Amino acid sequence: MTDAEKKFQERIRLYKDTVRHKKTDRVLNISIFITWMIYDSGYKLSEALTDYSIMEKVVSGFHEKYQFDWYMDLGMRNPVRIAQAAGYTDYIFNDETYAINFKDVAHMEPDEYDDLRENYYKYMWTKLLPRKFPNLNKELMLKAAVEMMQFGQYSMGITKKFREEYGIPQSFITSTMA
Repeated sequence: MTDAEKKFQERIRLYKDTVRHKKTDRVLNISIFITWMIYDSGYKLSEALTDYSIMEKVVSGFHEKYQFDWYMDLGMRNPVRIAQAAGYTDYIFNDETYAINFKDVAHMEPDEYDDLRENYYKYMWTKLLPRKFPNLNKELMLKAAVEMMQFGQYSMGITKKFREEYGIPQSFITSTMA
């Protein structure tokens, strides 16, 4: 059994014992850091969120520095490249404060709830998505699909790396995203 496999088994045992309220030999350390990981790395927020190779360096470096047992996010929370490829330009990155925001726009009208309930998919494709992505066309949809595949590759790759190299179990978020 490799060192990473031993750490993985220890972390799973520690997690299960914690959930069962059993006395443990140490405290399970779970990271819920997201944008702070980027701040701590020295990269700009706009760089890390738009470049998967930088994001991998960010989360790997964070683990090597702090050695948490579990991570709620491995750089997958803000897949901005997918929305940007589809023509969504409302993200606002503040590299000084490490904040990400977006323009607050209501894409649904108050009198449309019946339409939404009646036929969810029709409503999404004929009303909501055209408002959120007014320039969406086949070319942009293809670009967004390519970005989604790249995001999926990043997600699976970073999750695999954390399991195989660091012995980190998947969290709820990483297992549902990857």
